Amino acid sequence: MSIIQQKNNTGNSVNSYGSYLESIQDDKPGTRLNKTASVNVFNNFAIEEYNHSSCEIIIQDMLDNPEMTTGVFQVLHEFAVYAQKKISHDTLIIYLCWLRKYLHARGIKIDVDDMNNYFKLNNTMKAPLKELKKPLTLSEMQRILGRSDIKHQRIYTVLISSGIRIGEAMSLKKSDLSFEYERVMITIRAENAKNKEERITFISEEARRLCQPLFDSLGPNDLIFGSKNCSKFNNVTNENQVFDRLRKRLGLTERYKTGTHKITLHSMRAFFISKMIKVNENFGHALSGHSSYMKQYERLEIHELVEAYIKSEPELTIIDLTRKDDEISKLRNSNTMYNDLSIKYRMLEDLLKSLPIDPKILEQKAREINEEDYID
Repeated sequence: MSIIQQKNNTGNSVNSYGSYLESIQDDKPGTRLNKTASVNVFNNFAIEEYNHSSCEIIIQDMLDNPEMTTGVFQVLHEFAVYAQKKISHDTLIIYLCWLRKYLHARGIKIDVDDMNNYFKLNNTMKAPLKELKKPLTLSEMQRILGRSDIKHQRIYTVLISSGIRIGEAMSLKKSDLSFEYERVMITIRAENAKNKEERITFISEEARRLCQPLFDSLGPNDLIFGSKNCSKFNNVTNENQVFDRLRKRLGLTERYKTGTHKITLHSMRAFFISKMIKVNENFGHALSGHSSYMKQYERLEIHELVEAYIKSEPELTIIDLTRKDDEISKLRNSNTMYNDLSIKYRMLEDLLKSLPIDPKILEQKAREINEEDYID
């Protein structure tokens, strides 16, 4: 029995990269992409740093010397140092996870705790730069919508006003919508949610008006935004490519030091959360699918959630600013009324002080006044 065969006795192991690719064919496209990318980067590392034709030589060496665990950790340390120059810190964490599982499938077992301890001793993982996140502004969002076709105006206003992810939007069907409340309610099914937890959210009246002709044209099981001829992964990829072209036309191409664009489709979700938390911090996180906040609202009735959403809706309005102007006007009127009452109170206070009445008598009269008698 060969060394590889001796090692590959876990039931999930494979003896070549080709058989590994076959074993992951049923994985979700995004997962499969990350798995193959991690091995490809490891392969490039072997070629560039070890002058090998591929990573197979390194893998075979690991199989031939199973007692050399420190040697395996040293290789992974060198790989991480190499990869940090090529990919972001977060991506490297993902790739290391999949690479470790790939090596396990090939018969090389790696203890995670031991590997992490080795990395700590050798300062392998450099702390990532944490730059300030750039918020998407109202004017930028208006420019984006102004240069988009009707299809993408609909997608973007739904993303902005509901807080859903682009992948969740591509999976939406007409049957996921409910029109029986003051605002259209969206149900994100568990199988389409990132955290696999079903949740509900809403779209603004502005988004509904834009989307209503589309909603009316669809059957219950029709996808709203995604193409039935593409996988969810390909639909998301297509939308990212469309947005990238739009971003270039608008000159919104600024990047962080990590290379990531400052304005992405995910920025619309961040816009939603930032605006919602102005009214109710936890509610915004709950509607966007953050698990730790969702439980706080799961027992509220739908109409209560709608009422809370409507209070924040002016902040989510992009094209039609009438509601926003109305809210600003109401706030100004409230401030004016408050100032008027404050002035009248001070005038009344000065008047009482000028009257020849014993202060103790005034205090007693004040205690006898019932506030309820003055409430309409």
